[in-house]
Amino acid sequence: MENVFIMRIRQNDSSALDELFDSYYEKLCNYAYSIIRDYTDAEDIVQDLFVAIWLRRHSLVINSSVKAYLFRCVYNACLDYRKHEKVKLKFELQGKATIESCEFQQSIDDYDLSEKIEQAIEKLPEKMREIFCLSRFEQLTYAEIAMKLDISVNTVDTQIRRALKNLKKQLNEYIISLFVIFFGEK
Repeated sequence: MENVFIMRIRQNDSSALDELFDSYYEKLCNYAYSIIRDYTDAEDIVQDLFVAIWLRRHSLVINSSVKAYLFRCVYNACLDYRKHEKVKLKFELQGKATIESCEFQQSIDDYDLSEKIEQAIEKLPEKMREIFCLSRFEQLTYAEIAMKLDISVNTVDTQIRRALKNLKKQLNEYIISLFVIFFGEK
């Protein structure tokens, strides 16, 4: 009886394929699910099998029963699926490791840069360091700094310019990163 399906399919009888599909689809999906544990992908595997049967209908040779053939095809497709999933997982893990490594390196670089900046700021003369920190870290305006320290706005401006010049000299190799952090005009 099953071989009649195959003979009819070879003769371009799509209703024979529909009947075969209706007879085995659910059983094959359940079988595929038992192997790969994903019902959506199991359905895709089974549907792909029936598409392949239709596309190869003229050259289709089945030496066993149709049932055994269908289950063997699904089994092999599930094994291929699992191999593919392992490869995908391997590349995803490698990608995550690469990203984490880059992020770790970036955090080390950021830490090194922060440390260099702190050291350079510590080397500034005391009053200049105080004015610079009030401006850049506490976000005070020149007028606010001048009022707080009882000095002129012009003195604040001069001290900030000198601090920036000093820091540029000390941190020359980091100048691009520092430009973004500190040297934007207010």
